[in-house]
Amino acid sequence: MGGEKMKVLKRVLLAGLSLFFLLTFSSTSMANTTISQAGIYFTEREEYGGRTLQKNKELPNTQVDRASLTLPQTGEPKEFKILTVGWILLVVVAIIKRGGIKMKLKMMAVIGLVGSGMLIGTSTVSAAETQDEVKGSVDGKGGTSHGYINLTPGDDDTVTEPEEPTIPSGGTGNKGGLTLDNIAPLLFSTHKLEGKQQVYTSVVENSNVQVSDKRGEEAGWHVQVSQTPFVDKLDSTKVLKGTKLILPAGVVKSSGNISVAPTTSSVEVNADLATFMSATAGSGAGTWRTVFDKDEVKLTVAAGNKKGEYMSTVTWALMDAPQ
Repeated sequence: MGGEKMKVLKRVLLAGLSLFFLLTFSSTSMANTTISQAGIYFTEREEYGGRTLQKNKELPNTQVDRASLTLPQTGEPKEFKILTVGWILLVVVAIIKRGGIKMKLKMMAVIGLVGSGMLIGTSTVSAAETQDEVKGSVDGKGGTSHGYINLTPGDDDTVTEPEEPTIPSGGTGNKGGLTLDNIAPLLFSTHKLEGKQQVYTSVVENSNVQVSDKRGEEAGWHVQVSQTPFVDKLDSTKVLKGTKLILPAGVVKSSGNISVAPTTSSVEVNADLATFMSATAGSGAGTWRTVFDKDEVKLTVAAGNKKGEYMSTVTWALMDAPQ
């Protein structure tokens, strides 16, 4: 039984060798016609402003289609692959004559791996193309080029100016990849004391808070705010009592920005940090501002406080990660 299998195997290999020699000779002669070409190029003369110009005439395409004679991507001639397969078959025949069945099976496995490696190796060459590479088409009537741009993180030495400057100014002058660019002052002007609780509104025009994320990662961020008590500027023992400062959620805006917008929340500002704006991972890239109406920024003051010029320090903190 084993002898019959050997006979069948030898017949298959001999048939393969016959096909190899046939393809080798025919493909080699066909490929040789693409190595060298002869041609001639004619032009016609044209009179223009007293000068003689040459006008190109479109020539018929006489080029042989090299793409059909070469392997894809590598440009190697197809006969190279055929020759390789033929030599492998010759090696197999020699081994069959000298070795046993185990050796035959091992060599077949090796040949299979070599063949698959050749195919895989020819599929990755195109990755080496450069952005400035231009290729013409085989028929001479087309071509390909590349579009290219390289984006890097924002300049740490550049100040991002407020897109809607507040009046009076709220620009911070901060520099870096992630910056708090504008924070609206919370000014409530001058008022006469009355015998009941009063609610005052801000007098600042274009009130907004602006954040710029130029890191190029969409890593997320959030803004928190807190304040100290209102204390008299001349007498630190006088503290404004029964106060409540409210910031509205406002409207989030940006110009020409495709990133997902951050969210904003109405907060009561006090000694505890409260999150006013927040950008989760995958959002908040570029410049964003929360704009709110000055009439919606409200300070409630209880009755019974003393006269004085009171001031509070409002602290804004931009964190470089989502909350």
